[in-house]
Amino acid sequence: MTNFTMRLTVTVGQFGGFTKLFWSTFFTNCLVAASTLGDVYVIDPRNGSVVKTIKGHVASINDIKEF
Repeated sequence: MTNFTMRLTVTVGQFGGFTKLFWSTFFTNCLVAASTLGDVYVIDPRNGSVVKTIKGHVASINDIKEF
């Protein structure tokens, strides 16, 4: 297996802070990020694009679980 480093640059204020971050089992090669702004983001770290945004919470999301 080859080791490699991936870096994702996020502009300050773009997503707020992240409270939980994990690899998705549903979206291949994507990260799921719970935000202090009350949104959940599915992010493709290969190009930095947001694949899906789930909105609706008015407060910070402290924990999330993918089913």
